[in-house]
Amino acid sequence: EIARLKQVMLEAENALTYRLYQGYGQVITFQEVSGHEVIEPPQYESALNELIGAIEAGNEPESLEALGRLFDNIRSQYGYPSAAVSFLESVAERIEQIVPAAANGALCQNDFRFDTLDLEDSKGVLESRVILLAQRFCRLAQSKDFIMCQRMIDFLKLHLNQPIGIPEISESIGISSSLASQLFKQETGETIYNYLTRLRIDRASELLLKTGDRISDIALMVGYQHENSFIRSFRKIKDITPGKYRDMMRTRLEFPLE
Repeated sequence: EIARLKQVMLEAENALTYRLYQGYGQVITFQEVSGHEVIEPPQYESALNELIGAIEAGNEPESLEALGRLFDNIRSQYGYPSAAVSFLESVAERIEQIVPAAANGALCQNDFRFDTLDLEDSKGVLESRVILLAQRFCRLAQSKDFIMCQRMIDFLKLHLNQPIGIPEISESIGISSSLASQLFKQETGETIYNYLTRLRIDRASELLLKTGDRISDIALMVGYQHENSFIRSFRKIKDITPGKYRDMMRTRLEFPLE
């Protein structure tokens, strides 16, 4: 039956995700993993914040230790593979959010998929990025232009919910608007406007997933006075509307088979 075939395919795909824990080169049956229960949802946020902080501080040893603790948490808590993969994707996304200021966007292209890797290979992929980024931040930490650019980025993050522009941003570090634009482009490879838009959409994505707030309210929370402007910007960045993004991500995290 077509319905049964579809069910079997879903079961096979579900079982295959357990290679994350069990590795490659073996058969994993659905019956073997269908009884997997998780008492409490895994909590990784503190480990992730430690990782990002160590990278931005340019401390390679601490960055690798934080990444190791993060993977230790994933192994020990043994959550659903789908949830672990989703988290690893969010780790890569968080790392990419700090890439432009350190590497002019050179690391933004993903050439792998976590849902095809086991934990050890996933860790190896992230280790290579963490090492490169920590080293670049370390070299750039003493750069005057870099420090001024970071101050502008900090200002952007603190005022995402306000209708700020280049005059307010440049004034926050005491330089002219033209110099601020030039310096920001030089250090990040992006315009101030594009960077701010991306920060707002990233924050909006979190709010769409973690809250039940209306889209119009979320638009205001990330600095858009008009819902339609927010929807246009969101669709330009994510290639999907906010409402469809919320539905898609929440459906993805439910995993009814598990």
